[in-house]
Order: sequence, then C-alpha cells, then structure tokens
Amino acid sequence: MAGVTMSFVADPELAAKVKEAARIDGVSQSQAAARAVASGVLLSAGARRNLRFALEEGGVDAQRALATELSRAVVQVANDVLTRKLMERARLNGGEPPREDDIQEEANAAVRRHLGWNDNSAEGSEALDVAD
Repeated sequence: MAGVTMSFVADPELAAKVKEAARIDGVSQSQAAARAVASGVLLSAGARRNLRFALEEGGVDAQRALATELSRAVVQVANDVLTRKLMERARLNGGEPPREDDIQEEANAAVRRHLGWNDNSAEGSEALDVAD
C-alpha cells in the first residue's frame, strides 16, 4: 500500500492492542494503526474530545461501553450498506427484493469471506456476534 509514513509514541497497553488487532486482522501493525487512525478521524472534533474524555476519565467500564456501542453502530451501518447493495442487485437483475433472512445470511457470508474464513469452518458456521 502506498502512503505516507507517520510515527507516534504509544503507551505499552495501546501498542499491545494494536499488535493484537494486527494479528487478528492479518495485517501489519502499521496497517492496524492506520485503520484505527482512519476510524478516529471520521469523528467530528467535538466527538474526538468527548471520546478522549470518556477514555481518560471513564476507566475500563467506559472503554467497554464505547466498544459495545461502536460495534453496534458499525454492524448497523454495514447492514445498511449490504441491504442497499442487495436491493440494487435485485433491481438490476429484475428479481424480487431479498428477504430479511437472505440479507442476514449474505451479511454473514460477506464477513466470513472478508475475514478469510472457510464457509465450512467452525468459525464461519456460527452467527457473527456484535461483541466479536
């Protein structure tokens, strides 16, 4: 990936989280850090200030609550994107709009493919959870 190299100092706990995210996602630590930064800069300046405040003052409980709420929001937006794409595909192909069960199965399959999971693997056979 072409890009500009950036550098920052991270406390050991954050560095460990980036390293773990990179391992789980199958990317370099640099790519994991870049993805995290890209997500953070989507927020408005006010939201970033509130995020820093919540993380600095709220402790582990605030971190868990933020992780849960952010995960829910990401899943909802991804579901909306997938629904729009499936509806557009059905329109272009002259077919019927997909049923909710079809949308859910397609969403699970899309995430499994993105993660590189074999559809027959134990990991891929379970419903994906917001908390993961």
